[in-house]
Amino acid sequence: MGIRAFAGGDTRGSTGAKARTTSGATATRTVAAVALVLAIAVLVLVPSARAASSGATPTDGEHGAAPVLPWASAGIGETQVSPTSVLIPCSAAADHLTLTTDSHLDPSCTYTGGVTISTSNVTLDCQGATIQDPDDTHGRGIEISTPVDVDLSGVTVRNCKVRGFVNGIRTTRDGFRALAAGAEYDHSLTGVVLDHVDVADTRGSGIYVDGYVTDETIRNSKIVGAGSVGIYLEAGSANALIQGNELIGNGFKANGPGGQLYNFAGTWYRFWGTGREAIAVDGSRNNRIADNHFVDNAYGGVLLYKNCGEYKSKPAQWFERRYGADDNVIIGNTFDGGPNGVWVGSRQNENTYLLDCSDTPYINTALRVTRDYARRNNIISNTFNNVEYGVRVEDDGTLVHDNTFTGADATRHAVIVGTKYRTTQLGLPVADTLVTDNVSTIVGNLSPFRFVYAPTGLAAFRNTALGQASDLCVGKVIPTNVFLFVIAIAPEDPSGPVTPTPDLTVNSLGALPPCPGVVPPTSTTTSTSTTSTTSTTSTTSTTVPTTTTTTTMPSTTTTVGSTTTTTEPGTTTTTGSTTTTSTPGTTTTSAVPDPSTTETTSTTSTSTSTSTSTSTSTTALVAPAAAAAAASPAAAVQAAPAFTG
Repeated sequence: MGIRAFAGGDTRGSTGAKARTTSGATATRTVAAVALVLAIAVLVLVPSARAASSGATPTDGEHGAAPVLPWASAGIGETQVSPTSVLIPCSAAADHLTLTTDSHLDPSCTYTGGVTISTSNVTLDCQGATIQDPDDTHGRGIEISTPVDVDLSGVTVRNCKVRGFVNGIRTTRDGFRALAAGAEYDHSLTGVVLDHVDVADTRGSGIYVDGYVTDETIRNSKIVGAGSVGIYLEAGSANALIQGNELIGNGFKANGPGGQLYNFAGTWYRFWGTGREAIAVDGSRNNRIADNHFVDNAYGGVLLYKNCGEYKSKPAQWFERRYGADDNVIIGNTFDGGPNGVWVGSRQNENTYLLDCSDTPYINTALRVTRDYARRNNIISNTFNNVEYGVRVEDDGTLVHDNTFTGADATRHAVIVGTKYRTTQLGLPVADTLVTDNVSTIVGNLSPFRFVYAPTGLAAFRNTALGQASDLCVGKVIPTNVFLFVIAIAPEDPSGPVTPTPDLTVNSLGALPPCPGVVPPTSTTTSTSTTSTTSTTSTTSTTVPTTTTTTTMPSTTTTVGSTTTTTEPGTTTTTGSTTTTSTPGTTTTSAVPDPSTTETTSTTSTSTSTSTSTSTSTTALVAPAAAAAAASPAAAVQAAPAFTG
């Protein structure tokens, strides 16, 4: 195998034209941010705008035409070879190709040497040709790279099939780990477009957008069977558009259930893990993830988090993570299957003991927990089909609006807001979450919208479950694994036999009882009256239609004299001589800890109260912005700040 450079008569220097100055970037991002806010505001106010936003063609009622799915064109598309493009012949298929001008491949060939592009304004059109790792030893199928002090922009890669490699396609700035704070964007690698690419069977992440790369577009593409993450957005990257892609069956090798060896503090272990997600937003910000299709990815769909600074003892791999996974928009996507749909602050409650982190933990025992950051994210007009946990919110300022949730049984949950350790150890509960206009048809789950550990500023409006208005009420914390990504772990001598795979059953939340006062549409209420010589008691019990006992549901509401008491596992509400009336579909929350704790706290989920003699003390934890959103949810949509590079 050799190395060949292909250049035409219009060869451009690798410095290229700088995409934008710092001031120009700020102005550009300011305009984009304003446009984004206006677009989301329109969508929030007009939920039916989903089809228009996603680009889907509405069903034609007259002709009965099926809608065109936004990812229907994912994969190899039509070739668009320019007249000046250079053909890379089959005779060079085994060479490593360095391209400095527009180039195209011969679709009858398989190219095995990999491709590097380090020149601005170059287009590679593979015309459906395959770039293949011949022996599972090569690192990158297509690399778009430049030194950190050299600008690169305007690179387009399209119609390429990439098979194998560690990463199918990687965009990187050589030396980015050493960039000083404040100097990360003095030069730029920006404006890369990956269009109609088909990446499969990589050993690591399928497509990797490295640190401080900006404005990359990944569209109309397929990422299937990546060993690790399907699309990885590294810390410091920003402003990516990921649209119209299919991400299928990714994440089952790295940290996966097949088991792998790991050396920790000089001892070898084999661990079996959860696998990885389709898209990792790792300290990456201001991205738009729209109209994609997620199918059965190992750990879920989109996870947003800030890496804790892993590899601190390996300087060549470590770098300081300076940004959170903030100000992202996740809109118009469809998630089919998997444990998690969208998880905001996905490492907030996880044990990072094995990760060799540089961030200072606030719990530092065998349980090691650091702060996670994923703020002001918007999750809008997505569909979650049979996902165990549709949306999980463990950081602040999240909008969850106009999403649809389906599921085969009550072990599926739509939205869960709150986090344990940050709340109990630092006194910082999740703040300012707005959950509005979401629809759940999860079979058997009358209360799919939940909160745990006393989130503050939580407000919910116009959510429905199985056709009924649905409040948020206290739930339970989702079980965590022994370590981040680790289901089971055992010592193993690398020279000895492989440890048999243990039971890899993952604890799950399971079905929860309905919120207090929620009654199945077909249920009945039985009233009995008992009179004694000293007192009269009236008792009302809720029954399940299929049983003859008077009280079988986990939540019961009993009226004794003029006192109403609602009892739920781990939660007790006593209102004295108070009658409380709840309006379904509107929720304000008081500080209620997770019912798995030993604490008992009074709570009322209500919008109106009528008292016969005394009043219940209830603190409504609704931020002003969230309260205003009752009339206009658009008021709570966060503006993506101007790009500050």
